[in-house]
Amino acid sequence: MAGNNVIAKKVAEFLKANQANYGVIEFECELSLVDAIKAAKISPEEVIKAVPLTDGEKYLVAIIPFFCSVDIKLINQLFGAKYRLVSNKEATTLFEDCVEGSHPPFSQLYQIPAIIDEKLFERDNIIFQSGSNRMLISMPTSTFRQLINLNGTNSAPISSVNAFNSSESTTSETSQPSLPTTDSDKIESTSDNNVGLIGELAELIDPNSMLPKLPCIAKQMIQLLADPFTTPQRVTQSLAKDAQISTQVMRYARATCFTHSATIETLDEAVNKALGIDLVSSIALGVATIKAFRTPRKGPLGYISLWRHSMYSATLMHALARRIPNIQLRPSTAYLVGFTQNYGILALGHMFQFKYQTLNKLLETQTACDYQSMKSHSKQLGPTLLALNSDQASLGAWLLAQWDMPDAVVTAIGERFNTTYEGDFSAYVHLIQLSHLLLEQNNFGIGIGRNITISIDQLATKLNIDEDSIMSVARQVFAGFSEIECLASRLAA
Repeated sequence: MAGNNVIAKKVAEFLKANQANYGVIEFECELSLVDAIKAAKISPEEVIKAVPLTDGEKYLVAIIPFFCSVDIKLINQLFGAKYRLVSNKEATTLFEDCVEGSHPPFSQLYQIPAIIDEKLFERDNIIFQSGSNRMLISMPTSTFRQLINLNGTNSAPISSVNAFNSSESTTSETSQPSLPTTDSDKIESTSDNNVGLIGELAELIDPNSMLPKLPCIAKQMIQLLADPFTTPQRVTQSLAKDAQISTQVMRYARATCFTHSATIETLDEAVNKALGIDLVSSIALGVATIKAFRTPRKGPLGYISLWRHSMYSATLMHALARRIPNIQLRPSTAYLVGFTQNYGILALGHMFQFKYQTLNKLLETQTACDYQSMKSHSKQLGPTLLALNSDQASLGAWLLAQWDMPDAVVTAIGERFNTTYEGDFSAYVHLIQLSHLLLEQNNFGIGIGRNITISIDQLATKLNIDEDSIMSVARQVFAGFSEIECLASRLAA
């Protein structure tokens, strides 16, 4: 058996003999694969796992993405067999020079044939277990493919959706408390249940490595928004340090959907004559943060599309907040709530780029592309995108909390589908629900409004504003959406 801090002997000899290009990630103590991912601050998207199977007589190893489960039914059809999952104890006898639970993907070194999920070849780099619980191996996918071809491994689409609480095997994720404990449980667990996914994702996500970095200008805007003694001079001084953000704020200030005042020529005029301290700070914060995400530019899930929707909602919420007689409802905060509402989706795209891009391409082929389509197609792409089904709001709120956004914003984003919420920030929650319904009703939405199980007149009562006033404001805002469309395209360019 391998030592706890070395690569399994057969694997080390194989890599050396083939002069393989690889690196190692070492740990001070023994870790399960889940804990190793967290400790190393690596993207789970890069990690693969080897899952042993048996039909009672012979063995087979399925090599699949970390987040997926083996499609045993498909494998049995391919091989005309009746494979089942192998227990950790049984697997230990197969990988004789490896510690329990650490199975390298080169199973032919142990006289076990393998089949690999062909999707693994579409990523640039992969990380896998070394045979030790104190070390992972990282290598370019091109190198891995050459080594796999040397072993004659077949490939096929053999993995399927697997939520964290329905993992197929204890062989690589023994420390997860929600994993099933018997083979029958593992084999029969095919539910797409997403309960607790955000909590599990949060356990795997390291804010310092996987999340987009909060730009300095964004940090400054958060501080200015939180300070009741902020002056126009402080705002303009902060903005002047970032030419790109300053230019974009000026574009907002000149847009008639925000103001009909005289021509705006300077940042001082933008703050003092057009937008005000709070709105300028909120706009700058939204613009700075949304560009921190590494997501596709175009397509239904591209940041231009999501930015456009966010701007529609933010503009509508800001206009409505100005008409609602509630001293606790700040129009600038309402704007920020609307602008950041899609950050949960963008965060998934930033962390799990391959699956996100795949989903984006799938949705581009749809004639009607909206949030409901996202929900349907995301089920094909694994748990990293299952959050689109019901809980991207929770992930968005979690991200905004990590960024120290105002409590009102975090709460409103997290509770925006909760029609029974009546907490401290209920006005913002009701307002974003109202914006969803109005946008959907007027064909400016992306399908999110269909999840809101409350009527416009009920929300009007909760917000203490009559429905006629709501519709009047909405008509005025919608009349300026062509300008917002142009603005969104320019700002996202």
